[in-house]
Amino acid sequence: MQRLILALATAVIALSSLTIAASAQSAAEFKLGFKALADQIPEIAGQPLENEQSAANGDALQRTSTGLMAWRKADNWTAFTDGFRSWVNGPEGIQVRLNDQRFSWEAPTPAAPSPTPQPIAARPTFAATPTPSPTASPSPTIGVYKLNVVQGELLESNTVWVLGELRNDSQIPAYSIKLTARLLGEAGDTAASATQSYNYLAPGDAIGFRLQLPKPLAPYARTDVSATAAGTSFARYEKLAVAGTTMKKTDATSVGGDAFEWTSSVTNQSSSNLTACVAYVWFLDEYDRVLWADTTFPSTNLAPNASAEFVVRTLRYKYNPQTAGINQVRAYAVGIQQ
Repeated sequence: MQRLILALATAVIALSSLTIAASAQSAAEFKLGFKALADQIPEIAGQPLENEQSAANGDALQRTSTGLMAWRKADNWTAFTDGFRSWVNGPEGIQVRLNDQRFSWEAPTPAAPSPTPQPIAARPTFAATPTPSPTASPSPTIGVYKLNVVQGELLESNTVWVLGELRNDSQIPAYSIKLTARLLGEAGDTAASATQSYNYLAPGDAIGFRLQLPKPLAPYARTDVSATAAGTSFARYEKLAVAGTTMKKTDATSVGGDAFEWTSSVTNQSSSNLTACVAYVWFLDEYDRVLWADTTFPSTNLAPNASAEFVVRTLRYKYNPQTAGINQVRAYAVGIQQ
């Protein structure tokens, strides 16, 4: 009997130890330099998905809900990246740049030292085995459709809006989408430009866009719009279900009147918690021409099967006369898996 009691006690202790260990592993947190950086950009850095991991060369990495923390041992360099941009903690504080750029004070990535040749005795030679070249990740193709250029009026008379739809024409997801719109002069020179970024677009899906550019002093001849995207990402995205009500016109006597209003909600149909939930909403006329578009953030944290409501309004007719022709609305929403 005493042996049985002792065996049961031992099993309970072992099980408790495993539970405590599992709980400790699940409680990921930022520490030291990663914590110092995350504390300054909490919304951008997101939440840690794992504890800090050490690489063979002494560098450190840590995945988050929105990207990746990185520390380089060679020059004590710390940064966070969302796969497209990097927030670098440098001598002037936190600075942001594109991943393929470098600040003037940043040292180039240290190269591995070349080994010193050593004298060796003659030895047999063997045919070298060819090493295959690494295959680059394919880049998704992003098409621009339903392009529309609108000149603002009254209080918006110095504004030009470039509107349309972006569509992922590839068979792979698109990440870190960068949209660029330019107003060009007769000689092809850039009179005005603007950029906008989108985190994710599933194959075959579309997002409506609206870029706001300053009206050039001289007349412009044409508009150029282009988009690029990456085929990989540190974050994991999930589409949200969107269910909207009937679009309605707002009362002309109310604040923001003479416009269109759309009330909708997003629902997390996945089995994971989703953070940074964003909804893209665009309004069109009967010819499928985009007349207005906007972005809203229904929720910062959405549990499985949970929903969040949002409301989107267009600009008033007197500032953008084209909005009077709106008769349909579309939406696309995503969140980041925790």
